[in-house]
Amino acid sequence: QHKLRTANALDFDDIICHTVTLLQKEPEVLDYYQKKFRYVLVDEYQDTNKLQSDILDLLASSGRISAVGDDAQCIYSWRGAEIGNILGFRERYPSAFIYKIERNYRSTPQILAFANSILAEMGSDEVYRKTLIPARGGFEKPFVMHTMDGVSQARRVCDAISELVSAQRCKYSDIAVLYRSHF
Repeated sequence: QHKLRTANALDFDDIICHTVTLLQKEPEVLDYYQKKFRYVLVDEYQDTNKLQSDILDLLASSGRISAVGDDAQCIYSWRGAEIGNILGFRERYPSAFIYKIERNYRSTPQILAFANSILAEMGSDEVYRKTLIPARGGFEKPFVMHTMDGVSQARRVCDAISELVSAQRCKYSDIAVLYRSHF
């Protein structure tokens, strides 16, 4: 099964490469698809790689593109996402309107204040600079734990949970630990 998945991934990459070459070298094919897809909508634009961006630029050369993305959320560089795609969007599409969605309905004011302090340090281009505004009430202030490795991190999380339960601030059933896998 692993070999099958690897083969399919390689095939997909080859298809993308050949698509870019075909659109670049065959004007009638490019024209056909530009007419077929008069408008292009892209979600999570910050996660596009160079080849995907090339295809989008070819198909939307007339500027009929709508892209949703956040330069501060480009977290997939390890799988080829190129932050320059979203940062250079305004240069490639100078007539595009930039709408900032700054109202946040998910996170508490404390978490957004923490995120805003990180965003302020990023030094984003003025076009993309944003301040997240909470739409809901607050709870406890988030904090950062510095640990040496995954085992010490897990111990610190378990200790923090034990302290909360011992202080009767919550029950174990009130707690969830979310973990993003890594390799």
